[in-house]
Formats: sequence, C-alpha cells, structure tokens
Amino acid sequence: MGDYRVFWGDAHHNTYSAGRTQHPPIDAICREAARHLDFYATAYYTAFAEAFRPGGHPFQNTEKHDLILEGWKEPERLEREWAQVQEACRACYEPGRFVTFPGYEWQGDGSSGDHNVYYLREGHPIIRVRT
Repeated sequence: MGDYRVFWGDAHHNTYSAGRTQHPPIDAICREAARHLDFYATAYYTAFAEAFRPGGHPFQNTEKHDLILEGWKEPERLEREWAQVQEACRACYEPGRFVTFPGYEWQGDGSSGDHNVYYLREGHPIIRVRT
C-alpha cells in the first residue's frame, strides 16, 4: 500500500434520533467508539420524525399508518443537543490516537434526501435551510 494507512471508524451513527430514549448518552457512545476505532463522526439527527413512536417503525408491522412527517426539531432542543454532541466530540478527541468529527444529518424540506454535514472541529452551527 506504499504510503497509505488504513483507519477504522464510524461515519454515520445517528444520535438523539427523534427523542428516542433507548440510545445511550452521546458521551458514552463516543467513549465506546474510542475503545476500538480510529475515528468517530456523529450524524446528529436534526429532525423530529413521527416514524419513531411506540410499537416501532411502520415497516415493522402490517397495521395501517398515517403519512410520516419529518421536520426540524424545536430550536432550543436543537441547540441543546448540538452542544452536547460537540462537547462529547471535544472530550473524546485524542490527538494521534482517536479523532472525532462533529456532524449532523440535514434533510431540509425533504426534497433533496438526507445529507451528512461534518466539521473538522467543534464550534460550528447547524445550518437550518430548507433546500
């Protein structure tokens, strides 16, 4: 492989997925990643999705369901959770051993699909644009 090195990581681990409580805290996820990976990039989920409700995702059963809508989380919640994601990334970063990338999943108005936005370091905002 010459001058190349292989690094192992996780580049899409959704955190705070629509308020589900079964996820471990983001700092615990980050610490676990540091145990066996070289890098970890969060994919903080910025949307509130009605698909995540008691009984599971609609594809998991045959009952009739309403249309699933996604939208931006409330600004206060978005800022609070984004600050927690960035703090966890900052706390877990170990230069030369474990690299973290704070990032989020952007859906906008849903017309362009999902996109992941990653930063090289903390301190950047979530850009709330529709398209």
